[in-house]
Amino acid sequence: MTKLEIEQLKSSVCIKEVVEGYVTLERKGNNYMGLCPFHEDHHPSLMVNPEKQTFHCFACGEHGDAIGFIQKMEHCTFMSAVGKLKIENGELKINERKIKPVDKNSDAKQLSTVTCQLSTEKNLQFFSSLLPYACGNSELTPAYLDFEVGQSPVNVPKEWYAMRNRVIFPIRNEAGQLIAFAARKLTDDNPDEPKYINTSTANGYKKSENLYALYQAKEAITRQGFVFVVEGYKDAIAMHAAGFTNTVALCGTALTTGQIALLQKYTNRICLLLDGDKPGREAARKISLSLDPVSMEVQTIFLPEGEDPDSLFRRCGKEAFVSLIGRYQSKPHLSEELLLTACLLFQETYYMFKGSLCLFTELLNSILRTDDLLLENKENRAILAHLAEGHPESGLSPVLKRVADELHAEYDQAIYQEKEQFGSLYPEAANVMEMFLIRLFFLYAENRILRDIQKQVRLLLETVPENKEKRLAILIHIAKRREQLRHVSENLDRPGAVIVPICQWGWQ
Repeated sequence: MTKLEIEQLKSSVCIKEVVEGYVTLERKGNNYMGLCPFHEDHHPSLMVNPEKQTFHCFACGEHGDAIGFIQKMEHCTFMSAVGKLKIENGELKINERKIKPVDKNSDAKQLSTVTCQLSTEKNLQFFSSLLPYACGNSELTPAYLDFEVGQSPVNVPKEWYAMRNRVIFPIRNEAGQLIAFAARKLTDDNPDEPKYINTSTANGYKKSENLYALYQAKEAITRQGFVFVVEGYKDAIAMHAAGFTNTVALCGTALTTGQIALLQKYTNRICLLLDGDKPGREAARKISLSLDPVSMEVQTIFLPEGEDPDSLFRRCGKEAFVSLIGRYQSKPHLSEELLLTACLLFQETYYMFKGSLCLFTELLNSILRTDDLLLENKENRAILAHLAEGHPESGLSPVLKRVADELHAEYDQAIYQEKEQFGSLYPEAANVMEMFLIRLFFLYAENRILRDIQKQVRLLLETVPENKEKRLAILIHIAKRREQLRHVSENLDRPGAVIVPICQWGWQ
């Protein structure tokens, strides 16, 4: 081809159509933005300018015209790229593939309305009108850019009045399609003003069938083998900023059947990360009850009362926040800490065993050793052994006393409340205290055994069939644990091997 023919080809080709043959673009003013295919891009940084017929990536610096784009995508020479472009009957083809302009209405089913049904074009116009938003923390800024958070201008079309002058969180579904917006007020000084205004459900958007950040988190969830579940948009962004990219947010809903189904595509292990106040604990309890205890393994991390991942990140900084979450993850399970706290509170409780009175802590310690159910945390084991020998709490070493004090601070009130509730179920019983402690023990044992079974099943699946000796040992261990679980379930009046998830320990 001559130089003139090449220039004529360039002028007849729309670069937007060329790029859209490889990349999904969204309108931003007079230009179009998409994920750059030339580097690992999480925040759309590729800009296509139809007027200048050029593309440019603000992150990696790649730029050029339509032919240059094909060169880079197809890894070919300039003349080969020219040869791959054809215009037939007014339509663009690359390598004989017909490239049609993207139908601007194709995403209409994925986008919702605020007060009435809006066209896709209007939704995209609103998205493109967002102003840059300063989150107030330099360590959080890259994550806010990745999640496309912006600020709505004051002057917006009538359809968006409710969201004007607010922080806007664009919401994408599992496939990355823009389906809704959440608008948070800039300040919390007016309690009469709703904190969040969300896209209406009138046009099909349902919070209960989506999880914020799942699109960004799904690969990390698969890679890490579990998912963090937090409450809000800002919490999810803070977790991603800290490197916990296997995080999704509920955004004001309980964990629903639809959301569970989404997560089960990627993992069967959930780590709830919730506020430690009463609403947070109640939310954890409701979530745990909604899960299939056999197919989903649950851990709950309760943050200090009044704190959430966003506030902790901002207060502590990234490095300290990462360390804090790591420490919370390694904490003993709730059922263990509840049982030990009750032993501390009621260490003088005796139990009739084989015709003789003995301390409940002594009996408990003996059972746990015999049934291979010792408390998993070594400090907790040492505290229980100390109590089982009849020594008072005041005699604990400074290190163990500090652990005991933390248990008292966190669980005393809840233990007393649950004991009172349990006692109301058996007003005529003379041994309510013993019954209460035994119940706590069985809840702990049930949790501990089933977690061990789940761990062994995963180990079995990872063991090659040729290693028959190891597989047989695992199967024998599982069978032993299942028999223990059957006895525990009978004592808890359960129909079978049903776990009380880590965060749920109320009486049923």
